[in-house]
Amino acid sequence: MKILFCNIVWMKKYQGITDNDKPKYCGAYVSEQAAGADIFNFSEYNGKCYGYVMNEGDIILPDHLAGTFETESHQDCTTGGVLVVWCAFKDKNTARIVGWYKDAILFRK
Repeated sequence: MKILFCNIVWMKKYQGITDNDKPKYCGAYVSEQAAGADIFNFSEYNGKCYGYVMNEGDIILPDHLAGTFETESHQDCTTGGVLVVWCAFKDKNTARIVGWYKDAILFRK
């Protein structure tokens, strides 16, 4: 099984920002005015669950997950079979696994 670990913001429920649930320990890209899409990572949308992780560079997923992409014409997504493990910092020194997607399909964009 292929495994991909992703760091996201720390939240209680990942159902969007509320008075009781604001992203923490999330880096400079998130503020109360402009949050990243990972604040919805465990929300259902049309019967599916989509996850987001910010990519600040050129991660080359085919090199890290060899054999997961369908064909050259479909290099923007995988065929599935990837375990995505979502990690977040609960405080400045403590990281935790906050969830996972089994048999995930990866999209570059």
